[in-house]
Amino acid sequence: MSPFAVTHCCLWMSDEEIQDIVMTVNLTPRKCLGFLTPFQAITKELGKDVQIRFA
Repeated sequence: MSPFAVTHCCLWMSDEEIQDIVMTVNLTPRKCLGFLTPFQAITKELGKDVQIRFA
């Protein structure tokens, strides 16, 4: 079962696990956003230039 499934119960998950899922979703590029992440798209809309780098 996908961790993003609607039927997934997150009551037993820690805050850290939930935050990891949120970061994964928000840092995944989307075709509908021109292959930007949702985070990059909103900062671009707000006039900010953000580069995401992973070490």
